[in-house]
Amino acid sequence: MGVVYRAFDPQLEREVAIKSMLVEGDEAATQQFFREAQAAARLNHPGIVAVHDVIRDGSSAYIVMELIRGVSLEQNVPSGKPAALRILREAAAALDFAHALGVVHRDIKPGNILIDETGHVKVADFGIAKVGNKQAANDPEQTSGTAGYMSPEQIRGELLDGRADQFSLAVLAYKLLCGKLPFDAPNWVAITFKILKEEPAQPVGLSKEEGAAILKGLSKQAADRFPSCIALVEAMTLREKPSESSRRYLGVGIVAALLLALGGFWAYQSASQAPAPVIVIQNQKVDPAPAVTAPAVLESKPVPKADPHHMEIGGVPFEFAPIPAGQFKMGSDDPQDTGDERPAHMVTLSKAFQLGKTEVTRKQWEAVMGGKAPDGTAADLPMTNVSFEQVQAFLNKLNSRGDGFRYRLPSEAEWEYAARAGTKGPLYGKMDEIGWHGDNSGKAPHPVGRKEPNAWGLNDMIGNAWEWVADWHGAEYYASSPAADPKGPPNGTIKMFRGGSYLAGGMILRVSYRQGAAPTERGEDIGFRLAR
Repeated sequence: MGVVYRAFDPQLEREVAIKSMLVEGDEAATQQFFREAQAAARLNHPGIVAVHDVIRDGSSAYIVMELIRGVSLEQNVPSGKPAALRILREAAAALDFAHALGVVHRDIKPGNILIDETGHVKVADFGIAKVGNKQAANDPEQTSGTAGYMSPEQIRGELLDGRADQFSLAVLAYKLLCGKLPFDAPNWVAITFKILKEEPAQPVGLSKEEGAAILKGLSKQAADRFPSCIALVEAMTLREKPSESSRRYLGVGIVAALLLALGGFWAYQSASQAPAPVIVIQNQKVDPAPAVTAPAVLESKPVPKADPHHMEIGGVPFEFAPIPAGQFKMGSDDPQDTGDERPAHMVTLSKAFQLGKTEVTRKQWEAVMGGKAPDGTAADLPMTNVSFEQVQAFLNKLNSRGDGFRYRLPSEAEWEYAARAGTKGPLYGKMDEIGWHGDNSGKAPHPVGRKEPNAWGLNDMIGNAWEWVADWHGAEYYASSPAADPKGPPNGTIKMFRGGSYLAGGMILRVSYRQGAAPTERGEDIGFRLAR
């Protein structure tokens, strides 16, 4: 359908990939192509190949994309089940992000799942995705897809939503874990007949839970599948024997894992808080799970009167910095920055608060949650691979102590205000001096507090670990947000995190950059910082 070139952008001095496509002869299809490619360019997610520009020149169209240095799953099949499940999880998170913004990929297959040079997934070819649920008759590519991976509704030319991609992801899971396709035949007609009419064979060599989850994802009717792609992967890994690196997270509670596997949400609520709000996922409202029983009160040393910014739990110190009330310019008007950061606008924070001097560490997490912290410097690494919802459990346990403080995540506005600490540029210091990032970290996290703090005594606001914040995502929120104490949209499907990580590089590393994921999603480089 086209040719892909490696190219150099002289204005921004970066290498890019350019896909050249012939669009001559069908103006309706051409206009549809441009609308959908422009919508795909708004997908700002670390697991999605970024679309930088779309250009029309005579009979050809060009999509300018991020250049990925790596291989596709078609070229390099992962070795072993853990690697395959990690790839599926990262792909599912990227797809759910796109679905939340109304974009359906329509062509998930090994060739469109890239593994970059850091070993992480990049889903490619969103530039030809479907945007919104339009009538099939108005869709010039109504049966777009690849034989063997297409959902029944794609073959029939019906309305599509994210569950069509989930079907393709389940086919991919079957292929990666069983070594063959669930629907295979010598020609396209025979393959589509099997997809429409025949049930796939029971997956061989998988656990009962894995096989059942994949078959549910391959259901003929979209309504019989999981509510999200990440729920499919969660169901597959429900009873996986935990690895050494993940065992501590499972200690949060198997009840949470069960709820996630069912596509539900683990809602945490302390006795002093208002009832939990209705959560919106994929444009469908669902009531949150009932609040859990309040955890046992943790033993804690009283806050010393001489130092109101110090706390200890089980002998583990927590240090806070005072953040004054004030006003600042939030976001960025730089044309090279993402649309989510525009427009820059004045924000007033009317109340002072405290913010953790560092990201929450592994030993701090275990001191609160009751686990055993790792030894040595590993204890001071940022606590990562925790979902937004797992962080709520941590906060509830802290708040159950009743020490006079209310513990929470900062809002996006509070986080950016604190990170800037009175500065106005994209960074509060020199990059290598203030943060661990993709070019100086060795692609590994580092103990917190080893880099220079900002003017308010906060370390690692840039780099080391992404940090969950309290706000829902709103692509247009900055244009109409309140001038005082903005809290983000009232609901949504994506929770935000800030600051970049030890894997991040380039233009991501700045105080105004915004990123997000589903509240159930975990990432090996996503952690959090306490506000109180």
